[in-house]
Amino acid sequence: MWHDLGKYNPEFQRKLNGEKVSVEHAGVGAVLANEFHNDSGLPLSFIIAGHHAGLANCVNSEGTGTASLKERLKITNSFWKNCAHLFPATF
Repeated sequence: MWHDLGKYNPEFQRKLNGEKVSVEHAGVGAVLANEFHNDSGLPLSFIIAGHHAGLANCVNSEGTGTASLKERLKITNSFWKNCAHLFPATF
């Protein structure tokens, strides 16, 4: 369920409506896990963010062609901050 939180993003909704846009959606759940689940947050973030793409490097993306987990969390954090109020407090 956390993996799909990013599908609430209006950009992702455009994709669901047939537009050919590329929108990363797993990062929102990874941000949630990282921010609210203390010691287990980072491992959960890796699992959620890597569900389709595989596990990313935690910090460095140099030479990999994909963003590191820390980069993905930073990119997605602003969307999470803007929509967190829409989700139940039980997350």
